[in-house]
Amino acid sequence: MRRVVGDPRFVVSGAFLLVLLFLAIFGPMVAPYPDDRVNAAQQLKPPGGGYLLGTDEFGRDILTRIILGARLTMLVSLGSVAIAAIAGTAMGLAAGYFGGWVELALMRAVDATLSFPPFVLAIFVLTFLGPRLENLILTMGILFIPRYARVAHVVTLAAKEKDYVEAARSIGARAWRIIGLAILPNVFAPLIVQISLGVGSAILIESGLSFLGLGPPPPAASWGRSIQQSARFMQLNPHVVIWPSLAISAAVLAFNIIGDSLRDSLDPRLRII
Repeated sequence: MRRVVGDPRFVVSGAFLLVLLFLAIFGPMVAPYPDDRVNAAQQLKPPGGGYLLGTDEFGRDILTRIILGARLTMLVSLGSVAIAAIAGTAMGLAAGYFGGWVELALMRAVDATLSFPPFVLAIFVLTFLGPRLENLILTMGILFIPRYARVAHVVTLAAKEKDYVEAARSIGARAWRIIGLAILPNVFAPLIVQISLGVGSAILIESGLSFLGLGPPPPAASWGRSIQQSARFMQLNPHVVIWPSLAISAAVLAFNIIGDSLRDSLDPRLRII
């Protein structure tokens, strides 16, 4: 971990994500204007003149919308990844340790989910469930389960053949005790890396779904919806699309850099020399 802390990419990305988390928690307190403030006289103002990043087609401050959009983005991405990591890890541990029909049933379910493109499957599910916040988090969480299940499954298959696991079995330790104390710690390192990379993917999918109108409905601030609402003004007023697009790109890039740095540190075999 010392190598990671000394990596300037990790430090800069980590600092950016801390700011993003701060805005997600305290956004309404630090935003320069109320979220529901609409001023028809200030429509599509360029950056400057009291509006640091300009205004959108409703006269709303873009900086305020980006700050408040961070809350929705982080809530959906972190919430969906948390669901996926917990459920996927449990499935992978059970499949790898017990084997037999348990492994067959669980991993076939994982393979079935992987057979559909995540974004397309999310569109299909949300079309029926409706564009509500809880539906979005749950749907994305289910879509991300396979990546964590497969990681936990592979690690469990290797760990259960270790001498310390065999010793625990020989003294009559219960299966779930062996899984929790002897095998689960081996999953933590690759799981942390997958979580970091998974949050970046979740941000992209959430933004795409919001762009298509399948995210939380207005007046909830969303980076993807901000792009969708302002796209028709992009030619003459590019700032209305540039700023939320940069917010999405920066957040995804930061999480990917964190994930890459952790992967290189936790698994030296993957380090690029």
